[in-house]
Amino acid sequence: MSASRSSIEGDIRALRQAVAVRGGFRRCPGRTTTKFALHAIAGCALYVACLVLPVQAAIALMPVCAMVLVVGVMMGHEGVHGAAFRSRRANSLLSLLAFPLLSGLSCTFWRHKHNVLHHNHPNSVHLDQDLEVLPFAISLAHHRNSNCLCQWIQRRVQRGWLFWLLSPLLPWDLRWRGSRYVIARALGPDPKAEILLDAMMMVAHVIVFVVTPAVLLGPMRAIGMYLGVWAVAGSWLALVGLVAHSACPVIDRCDDRWAQQFHTTRNLRLNGVLSWCFVGLDFQIEHHLFPQISHFLLPQIVPLVRAFARDHSLPYREAGLRECVREITGYFDRAWLDEAIDLLNVEPFSEGRRSDADARAALRA
Repeated sequence: MSASRSSIEGDIRALRQAVAVRGGFRRCPGRTTTKFALHAIAGCALYVACLVLPVQAAIALMPVCAMVLVVGVMMGHEGVHGAAFRSRRANSLLSLLAFPLLSGLSCTFWRHKHNVLHHNHPNSVHLDQDLEVLPFAISLAHHRNSNCLCQWIQRRVQRGWLFWLLSPLLPWDLRWRGSRYVIARALGPDPKAEILLDAMMMVAHVIVFVVTPAVLLGPMRAIGMYLGVWAVAGSWLALVGLVAHSACPVIDRCDDRWAQQFHTTRNLRLNGVLSWCFVGLDFQIEHHLFPQISHFLLPQIVPLVRAFARDHSLPYREAGLRECVREITGYFDRAWLDEAIDLLNVEPFSEGRRSDADARAALRA
């Protein structure tokens, strides 16, 4: 692997040039704006319907409302990566509308934990905060650093399908951590304007989606519908966020940041409807290599990245959604026991030669 490491930076530059020639770095402002607007407007309309319809009809409509809203929210992911527009202000506006206003999640916290930490150090136990979703543990290191209650939950409750029943907690964990992040910086000596806007949008979210319906329709109906919609949305967010990296190697140390992207990431094979709803996160490998590419254009660079992985004997994992959910559901049973490995001077392996289980064993050997 050392020989390939000495030239991989140059080969990555060549890959980037090939992607550019294929038009991969174009922006799609019209398609992005249309998709976000459709989902934001439709999601809010469905939410209003959930508030005013009879309870039985509202409960039946909740899953549709949640999924439509989550797609709109995840368009903010394009904004924080600067993948939606050429203008930095336009990308910031999209991320502010999608994350704090539509969902109550801080976009500045998301940018820090996702862009800075996760993308540079995927599945790294000391750096990747996307692995840290309380009360769960995705590694032995996280389990050891958890409090007694969380450790009990990880050993007794974080079990297969029970994990998915707890996944509605995800948005609340993100809101809690995001709120602490924003408050700490807003109260700092020199708060940036974006932090203040982020905080204002988070407050506006609560006013629009909770306070106003509570005044008009009563607190029980407003709070019940909000919790119900976001319980379903939390499970969908967990699915979208976890399938790309769960049950892949958890890393303690790595001396090849490009190889780490391949070793810790998988793509999904989805039909057109599901791919639309995943907002490009079904092409995680390509997204991790080139996060500034619009999710509309990721499919067209797949052949280039797959060939690059083959030429460098790097894993290029792909799985169907059902197969992936089955694998990571089994993984959650023992995730809190998963020991991080050192990805140092390890012979690479290819997806075609070894299974994920064999690859993980080889990396630990």
